[in-house]
Order: sequence, then structure tokens, then C-alpha cells
Amino acid sequence: MAFFLLHLANRQKVERKSGAVIDLPMTRTDIADFLGITVETASRAISRLKADGLIHMPGPNRVVIPDFEKLSRAAENYRD
Repeated sequence: MAFFLLHLANRQKVERKSGAVIDLPMTRTDIADFLGITVETASRAISRLKADGLIHMPGPNRVVIPDFEKLSRAAENYRD
């Protein structure tokens, strides 16, 4: 999931700075289908990233990335 969010940020040409905001134009069901995982797994992965402070979601279609480096490192470690 961390890699997917970084991929979206790159596609949206988001500047890699603290507090960068990306648009999430997909539902969790769409994300799960795209990644080939269940909706429950997608939801758990998003919840884990939020709990770890790697992302914030001020709304269902917006993701704030407080620290791109930390999220990049997480992308190497997380498998969902």
C-alpha cells in the first residue's frame, strides 16, 4: 500500500515535501481490485499506515504524506 501511494504521488507529480497532499480518486474497493487484494486487507494496510503516522487522511479522497522518506522506507518493509 505504501508503494501504491508513492506511485500515485509520482503520477500526480506531487512535490516530495513534508505535508504533501495526493488525491485518491479510488474507493478502497477499487484500490483492492487494482492491487489484487481483499478490501479488508486494503483497509488494514491503510489503517496501519495511519497508525504508524506515515499518512493522514483528512477526507476519503485525500492523503497527506508527512514524510516521503519514511513512507519510502515503509514501502520496502510492508508487504500489503
